Amino acid sequence: MKAEDIAESDKAAEETLSAAERVLAALKKGPATVKDLVADTGLSTGTIRNRLSELVPGKLEAAEGPDGRTKVYGYPDDLSSSSLTPR
Repeated sequence: MKAEDIAESDKAAEETLSAAERVLAALKKGPATVKDLVADTGLSTGTIRNRLSELVPGKLEAAEGPDGRTKVYGYPDDLSSSSLTPR
């Protein structure tokens, strides 16, 4: 078997990575809701929420989404912009 380089954008769906690594890779595309992360990673909602609880605060931050209810997660630099729109 030959090792292959994986594009950063494809790491979110890579099953050999841990759930936390998949969430972090998915958020490199930009801020996202839990629903977005489920779609990008293929992980369950519960797994996403558990990993986010470990990563926020610390590596990631959460912000109120445009609708005023939904949380949007991302890297601190991505969430500091005034035009916070999830994917």
